[in-house]
Amino acid sequence: MNRRDVVKGIATLALAGTAAPGLPLCNPGASCSPANNSLLVWLEGPFAVVFNGNPVTDVTAFSPIEAEHDLVVMRKTLSSYPKRHHFDLDGPGLNTLPPACISPDFKPFSSDHLGLLCDPEIDSFVRISLPCPKNIWTSKLLSGTLGSNTVCIPQDHVLEYEIKDPGQATVLWDEEAKKVLLPDQKNVFHIEVGLPNPPRDKTGEHAMHFHNYSLLKCFSSAQPTLTAIGGSCTCAPNIPPEIDQRLNHRSSTLECKTGGLIGGNP
Repeated sequence: MNRRDVVKGIATLALAGTAAPGLPLCNPGASCSPANNSLLVWLEGPFAVVFNGNPVTDVTAFSPIEAEHDLVVMRKTLSSYPKRHHFDLDGPGLNTLPPACISPDFKPFSSDHLGLLCDPEIDSFVRISLPCPKNIWTSKLLSGTLGSNTVCIPQDHVLEYEIKDPGQATVLWDEEAKKVLLPDQKNVFHIEVGLPNPPRDKTGEHAMHFHNYSLLKCFSSAQPTLTAIGGSCTCAPNIPPEIDQRLNHRSSTLECKTGGLIGGNP
């Protein structure tokens, strides 16, 4: 693995809900089944993804405040903190009935009850309101150490929504005069948060600090701290090829991306 590969992905630590209420994790070795026609919300960077309610009513993805982070939406650099950004996925054309299927790639980082303490409305740089997805995958794994255990760390969240009415799924961007964003030609919304180029986190110190002191402080449930990032990863993600092929895997606009939790908040 080359240095740029390690730096650019520096751990989108997607900690996923193992068995959050209404959100059964796929059994190890099993695969979540992709929809025949779907829209993808591809989140790269320090997003905590929280399933709200029991049963689940909606999903909130948010990135806690970090003064050095920038935001890129659909490959366009927008701005950095202190400006904040709120997005809403408007899904009248989406089939959003739970439960969601969460890839077993997230199992080492799972939490049933996150116990949300911080307020995504106030304590976030970027907040995205989402309906419940059909599936959640990661497209890339990186080796790391969580507590004392060596694990493969998901570096992004790929949320899949089944389309029941084509053309009826948009993202509303509140801070830009209620601007409506449309997906690309492959029905993908891509949102990145991280450090701008040139790379400034070669050893992953920023990624680990952000995970341990910015992300974890938003939740009351005890989580292991990240103690190392990088090295070779022997496990491959379980994302279906037809989903992975829709993602644009060219060099990311932002570097040194950290990651987030996924789990229930009943």
